[in-house]
Amino acid sequence: MDINFWQFLAGLGFFLLALTMIEDTIKDLSGRSFKMFLKKYTRTPLRGIVMGAITTAILQSSSVVTLMVLAFVGASILSLKNSLGIIIGSNLGTTFTGWLVTLIGFKLNLKVITLPFITVGALGSVFAKDNLPRLEKIFKLLLGLGLLLFGLSFMQQGVEAVKQQVDFTAISNSSRILFWVFGIVFTALIQSSSAAMVITLSALHAGLIDITQAMSIAIGADLGTTITVIIGSLKGSSSKKQVALAHFSFNLVAGTIAFILLDSYKYIIQDVIGITDPLYAVVAFHSAMNLVGICIFFPFIKDFAKFLKSIFPSHHESSVQFISETSSAQSDLALLALEKEFDTLLIYLIEMQKDGYGLIKTPGGLGFILNGDKFYENYHLFKKTQGEILKYSYHVQQESLSTEEGEKLARLLRALNNLAHSAKAAKDVHHNISSIKDDVSSQLHELWKEIEQNLESFYAAIESLTFEDTTELVIFEQLSDLLKSTTESNHIFNEKIFKACSWKKISDSRLATLMIIAREIYSSQKSLILGIKDRHFNAERSEDFQSLPQV
Repeated sequence: MDINFWQFLAGLGFFLLALTMIEDTIKDLSGRSFKMFLKKYTRTPLRGIVMGAITTAILQSSSVVTLMVLAFVGASILSLKNSLGIIIGSNLGTTFTGWLVTLIGFKLNLKVITLPFITVGALGSVFAKDNLPRLEKIFKLLLGLGLLLFGLSFMQQGVEAVKQQVDFTAISNSSRILFWVFGIVFTALIQSSSAAMVITLSALHAGLIDITQAMSIAIGADLGTTITVIIGSLKGSSSKKQVALAHFSFNLVAGTIAFILLDSYKYIIQDVIGITDPLYAVVAFHSAMNLVGICIFFPFIKDFAKFLKSIFPSHHESSVQFISETSSAQSDLALLALEKEFDTLLIYLIEMQKDGYGLIKTPGGLGFILNGDKFYENYHLFKKTQGEILKYSYHVQQESLSTEEGEKLARLLRALNNLAHSAKAAKDVHHNISSIKDDVSSQLHELWKEIEQNLESFYAAIESLTFEDTTELVIFEQLSDLLKSTTESNHIFNEKIFKACSWKKISDSRLATLMIIAREIYSSQKSLILGIKDRHFNAERSEDFQSLPQV
């Protein structure tokens, strides 16, 4: 009996090792493109459900998909509402393992296909290791599949042998609740609902348990797989807690309904649909219970997201919003978070400058609540945010970046530097503007009003820029036109200042101050445009922009 017990554990070990190998290899093969694919095609909850199911079926791990979702939500790349679609879809995708194992593992002779997979995979990965890295990963995938089938055959043999040596009469008469609890605890321990389902199917195939008990374990396995995520989220961010609670809630509701209606499910699957084979019936039940759960949750996803946010509201202690919840080790997601952070800082800078120039009558026009007339406090927050972004960028630089990622990071840092120049130029003349506004000269006020009108036109043009679903060429034309009109307005205004030198009612020092204000405002505007240019243009397009006469 001891030998059979170790054989079963060895089979379980091979199976879990194979799942990890398959998961890691597919992630390596897909890389950044897979994550971007997931991001692109999950813009609605329904798409999220479909992609969550497909992705989990490919990766063979709902845990990996959940971790991806956590990273995307933390970086605000995915909304919580759309991420919920992926999470509930992943529960359906994870049932694919049961179908695969039932169709291949219990219906075919594993010895016929296992050894060829292991042989080709192992030898191929060794010989392709140094010269053909991508081919090596494909061979590792074959090796992983071979080990998975090998582990499955070991578990089958172990369960069959245990059945011959142990009397399971007492256990077979136990309540289905006991099997439900076993499914929760066992899955939480081995951290794999796929492995728990395979063991359940092996026990059912060997006759150790009946179909009702197997279904009870399947319900518990889905709930047990959420325990690891819950524990991992206890000291995590609000978004992690939201995702973990969503994962747990879905499995609890879907599982409870399935447990209460278990006999009805079994009747529909076996008697109505006609799936009489116990193995197929269990995996069909596993898929059906998750499909029913999706149908229940889908109409209420938006409200459910609001509920989760109310329980775990986001609190940002730092001035940054996105990079604080994204690991710098995930370079592709880190760069996306940096882009989001830059875009937010850009909007804040525009609001800060408009407020400093007196163009905002009610602070918070774009959602930012500025400190009223406390321009320098707002500027300090800008600098603090810039510092946090720079510190995070340094950590990202320490990672192994691709050439494309390195160039993107360099462009973002240049863009950030331009924003800093824009902010400083506006800050340097803030006190000058205050003194001009307090002056009693009506001629001076007329000139200042012209500056205000130019500023209003400039910021209106900045805020009208569209970047979503717009080509680089269109953005290039918009920015070049804006730079040209801003430069022309500055030249025209400087000519008016020179003409004003003959006016007797404006002092020379006031005209000099006005000249300084016009120069710094133009410098600030130009830096703002260059910052947007660096954020959105590749190296070639950026070089073309730099060659413009106005630059």
